[in-house]
Amino acid sequence: MSAKAVLLFCMLLVTRLGQLDLGARLDRGQVPKRSKASCASGPSQTYPCISLTLEGVKFTVGYDEKSLLIKYLSTQDKNFRTPEGLQVGAVMTMGEDQLMAVPGWKVLGPRAKSGWRPVLGDMLLNHQVQFSDGTVIDLTQPHQNPPRTGELVILELEKGGV
Repeated sequence: MSAKAVLLFCMLLVTRLGQLDLGARLDRGQVPKRSKASCASGPSQTYPCISLTLEGVKFTVGYDEKSLLIKYLSTQDKNFRTPEGLQVGAVMTMGEDQLMAVPGWKVLGPRAKSGWRPVLGDMLLNHQVQFSDGTVIDLTQPHQNPPRTGELVILELEKGGV
């Protein structure tokens, strides 16, 4: 392959990765032929998935095997920031009534306008999250009235999940 062809291929790949979003189509070259990797986008939904790095940020990408359309994105990379400014490791202040607990899955914050949702805890090991001041919120119980408010650390950002 000539140097021009390699350069053109790399430019197309970068252009394609620049469109990393739900509904975008992966190139066949980005998908390993014999990959058995899968990722969960909810407690009972999995997709074949790959890891892609775009502009130094690592993403997990779940896709439809036939169409190669992106169905799910997640990142735990602190270098990623949503258009609204959400970032892994950042602290969010919110009320317990804003938390969405998905049994057998995760504790999620409200979905941002861009579609990204902060992951603030998990429902696999326990049913509680803890505000940074130590206040424990048991998500299996009705919340206090008025709802308690506190700070939570963003553990992950996901898009296309629950």
